[in-house]
Amino acid sequence: MQKNIILDFDGTLIDTERVMMRSVMEYAEMNGVPNDEEFMLKFVGVSPQYIAGLLKDRFGADFDAVGFINGAVDYFNKTLVTRPTPLMDGAKELLEFLKNDGWYMGLATSTYRKIVDFELKFHDIAKFFDVVVCGNEVEHTKPSPEIYLKTAGVMGVLPKNCFALEDSTVGIESALSAGMKTVAIPDLHKISDENREKCFAVVKDRYDAIRLFRLLDEKE
Repeated sequence: MQKNIILDFDGTLIDTERVMMRSVMEYAEMNGVPNDEEFMLKFVGVSPQYIAGLLKDRFGADFDAVGFINGAVDYFNKTLVTRPTPLMDGAKELLEFLKNDGWYMGLATSTYRKIVDFELKFHDIAKFFDVVVCGNEVEHTKPSPEIYLKTAGVMGVLPKNCFALEDSTVGIESALSAGMKTVAIPDLHKISDENREKCFAVVKDRYDAIRLFRLLDEKE
């Protein structure tokens, strides 16, 4: 087994999704924009362009989607100062296990580079990754497979020889479309039966992921 893995960031390793959800819902309420948690969940792990499409579908073609997104991003960035974004439970242990077990590790995230670099430094986890590709470095973000294909290309590995660890529907579909052995680790998102069948495995948390990779080691 070739030990290559590409990990998602938000919701998989770091708990920014809950902070982001709270911030966007607060910003929407402050600006008189109707919102609900189910709708806002669709904003997680996708590009601003994709979110703009969702907003216009919901509120009409005349809705200032770009203005809303820019305002929400500014508000979210300000909350990062007062609301530290913790690592997901078991994230550090998972990264340490993979690195010590000899895995070649990439990070593929829809989040922009400036924020990713800040979070990696804040949590002292940049050292675990050999390659990092961010949302502003691809033309099409998740659910397009582009970011996974680009990350694998920079790593110099074939997608079929690479695992992917993802929590969101769009991320899972991105990794599957790229032809990767996708391990789903759901948090805020429910996995459809169709995606569940396509995944290499579904784990309940990061500790369960460690158990999975240990089991794969034992089968070698």
